[in-house]
Amino acid sequence: MATYVNDLRLKEIATGDESGTWGTSTNTNLELIAEAFSFGTEAITTNADTHTTTIADGSTDPGRSIYLKYTGTLDSACTITLGPNTVSKLWFIENGTSGSQNIIISQGSGANVTIPAGDVKAVYSDGAGSGAAIVDAFASLNVVDLKVEDDLTVTDDASVGGDLTVTGSIAGTLSTAAQPNITSLGTLTTLTVDEITINGDTITATDDFIIDVTDDITLDADGGDIFFKDGGTQKMHLDGSGRLLIGVDSGDGFNDDAMLRLQRTGDRIFQSFKVDADQTAAIFFGDVDDDIECGIQYQAANRALEFSTGNNSEAMRIDSSGAVGIGTTSPSSELHVKSSGTSSDTLTIENSTGNGSWRVKEGGSSNALFQGYNASNSETIRLDPTSDTFFNNGNVGIGTSSPSTIFTVLAADGVADNDFVATITNAEATDGRSFGLGINAGSNGSDFALNINTHDAGANLMRLKGSGDCHFPNASLFGIGTDSATNILELKKSSATAYDSSAKQDGGARLSIFNSNNTTSDTFADIHFQCHSTSPGEARIGMRLPSVGNSELFFITEGSATLAERMRIDSSGNLLVGKTSDSNTANGVTLRPDGNARFTTAGTGSALQLAFFRNASASEVGSISTTSSATSYNTSSDYRLKENVNYTWDATTRLKQLKPARFNFIADETNTLVDGFLAHEVSSVVPEAITGEKDGDRMQGIDQSKLVPLLVKTIQELEARITALES
Repeated sequence: MATYVNDLRLKEIATGDESGTWGTSTNTNLELIAEAFSFGTEAITTNADTHTTTIADGSTDPGRSIYLKYTGTLDSACTITLGPNTVSKLWFIENGTSGSQNIIISQGSGANVTIPAGDVKAVYSDGAGSGAAIVDAFASLNVVDLKVEDDLTVTDDASVGGDLTVTGSIAGTLSTAAQPNITSLGTLTTLTVDEITINGDTITATDDFIIDVTDDITLDADGGDIFFKDGGTQKMHLDGSGRLLIGVDSGDGFNDDAMLRLQRTGDRIFQSFKVDADQTAAIFFGDVDDDIECGIQYQAANRALEFSTGNNSEAMRIDSSGAVGIGTTSPSSELHVKSSGTSSDTLTIENSTGNGSWRVKEGGSSNALFQGYNASNSETIRLDPTSDTFFNNGNVGIGTSSPSTIFTVLAADGVADNDFVATITNAEATDGRSFGLGINAGSNGSDFALNINTHDAGANLMRLKGSGDCHFPNASLFGIGTDSATNILELKKSSATAYDSSAKQDGGARLSIFNSNNTTSDTFADIHFQCHSTSPGEARIGMRLPSVGNSELFFITEGSATLAERMRIDSSGNLLVGKTSDSNTANGVTLRPDGNARFTTAGTGSALQLAFFRNASASEVGSISTTSSATSYNTSSDYRLKENVNYTWDATTRLKQLKPARFNFIADETNTLVDGFLAHEVSSVVPEAITGEKDGDRMQGIDQSKLVPLLVKTIQELEARITALES
């Protein structure tokens, strides 16, 4: 019997089989063999994730083609299974699908090959059954000679064992392994790399030239000179002997053995780091005539640094210990200044004009004299251990040469009015060292410890006694936290403090009045106001502590020479006016934090006005009054307030325009129906009864009492009609 076991799925004819059809089967097999060397296409169902291509038994199909192109549109990678899994065959497969998705070629559970969109790969199947694998035939391709007529793209490693000839250009970055020797290039005449040209023995750059290395840079001229030029002009020269010359060439006759020379044409010459037989290193300064005038020298023998001026004569020295000597080569202190004469000043400190100075000179018997002079060159301060000083008999004078007290400070004429006469500051006011100025009183409590007068000494501003009493008898304005008070007492704090009504705070701009008595009840602290010297009137604002943890604020005024509490805010937050407790019978007004108000009176009159209301013109428009049994809400109706009085008007017609309705309020969760009107509908009939505006920020309301006259007049009109009909 015929079988289909070959890789092309051709019919293999058994002996005696296919009688009468042998020729037809043979022709079909030949056609299938021809198809196996042809081009074929197979469409993948749009956006399919999987697809199967099977070589059919003895019939034509695209999978049999040696070059197979897949088409269709994909939105994700598609896995294509080649069958049967026993076929061992070579394909050239092209991913001709749209959508830029990969196709994955598979045969069994073995390896797969992925082909990106637009690419072609040569693959073969091993036909190993369920475990069959697909292999990239050119994954490791060894080509002896490769000639590429057009573009060549290498996405992975490429190894070239023979010659590589490129007639075009190589794009991108060409990376090679380390090349210790390149011998096959021949003579490289010119190499241009990113605007750097190497031509013969010259390197030319059209932009900045940077040498960046991680180790040493060596310039080896083999005994020759190294020159640094700008535009062909020499700027620096390192000669073969190791001398560095900047701005000057060798020669010139100026200590040519100096290792560093700097010169600006026509200007000064600078030499440094000279090392000679005396082990001296020096920096010399000279004129254009090459004479040394000044210098700085290091003497290795004594480890000293010498500064010379004028014909290279030593003027100052810093010895090995760091001591500075001016006028002496052997300083005996950290700063030693020695004058060349006996009468001249040894040390002078003065301003730029020469007026005002400090001078130190010999004062006799080998004692130094310290003097201070003002702008007029008059002596103002003297410290002389052998003669008069401004410390007369122990008195110290500042601003005066004749101090009359132990310490006298006199601000001379010309000092600005707003300048301080003296300032005392403790820069280390930490760790308990907080004292700046200590002042003790005299022998008893009435003695002054501190006394401050006005600018003309005409009145006392502040007086601190030994008893601790502090007085400001003539102060008109007193500021704390400000130097520009506009009130008798003004407290100001520049920094912000968050407000918290529920927490006790020490911060903020505040006046604190504290009663330190630890009495547990009825303790008070208050502010006392008083006017008039002979018949003083007074008022008080204070805090009362009725019990621990509770406080009250009270207000007291004087009337008819009698002090009485007029208002109180109790510990519950009630505002009490005219009363001291929230009582139902006490005269006064109570305003509670919950928004309720209470007006109470002990009066027994027939009617008591509790509240009345006036308009912008001060005319009374309403009131609330009480009797022993009722409360009345009144609208002013006096004839003296009215004009254009009309008794004949049609009320019935207007009343018929009103539209009573039943409704419930949205906020009423019980949805209880009530009778009433819609304010905007009533506004066209009785506008004086309506407040607010339709759809405005202020909701509309109805004064129902304004409808009563309309109702009364309508009833009267109806009664008249009934009477007329009855008659």
